[in-house]
Amino acid sequence: MKALLSCLLVAVMSVAVHAGGIGPDSSWKQLYFDRMYEPLMPTVLFKASSPDSIGSRLVFKRASEVSYFIAPDGEAWLYGGETTLCTRYAVEAATEDDRVCVATEQAPLLTPVKHQARFCTFRSDGDCQRYAEHTVEYPLGLEVPIMRRVSESDSFTPARIAFKKSLKLAECSDCAVKLEAYLSKPM
Repeated sequence: MKALLSCLLVAVMSVAVHAGGIGPDSSWKQLYFDRMYEPLMPTVLFKASSPDSIGSRLVFKRASEVSYFIAPDGEAWLYGGETTLCTRYAVEAATEDDRVCVATEQAPLLTPVKHQARFCTFRSDGDCQRYAEHTVEYPLGLEVPIMRRVSESDSFTPARIAFKKSLKLAECSDCAVKLEAYLSKPM
């Protein structure tokens, strides 16, 4: 009986220690590493384009991986790092699907905090026939819900929020220079 009670006490203590280690003061890395918690992190959409308009890519970044800066004209921008774009292709077979990237370049992931986004609402014959525009404004700070599951076989669900963690985007000190350099390239 004592062995059973001591095992039960050890199990309860390990759960309490585990649960006590994660909370609103935990780092984002700790939260993503812990298998019992999952931030319901919003994402930021970036469209990276090559100056010669050959390569482009849509990239989603977690809000915790994005910083902001104020451009010289006073407009707020988000910076998500850089991505690799293909700028030249070679066709190895008779179909367009068999093209291979032969040249790349780095492009910054930049988007204004507030901008008009254009979405396709109707497609026909593989092309967009009708578009809708929507104003998008990303906040520079927010409360991120942190989901918790009861066991590893459980799913994360927004109905089971353990706590909320504050996220304030970091300010990027040299991003305005990166924006100017990018915009000065011939398009």
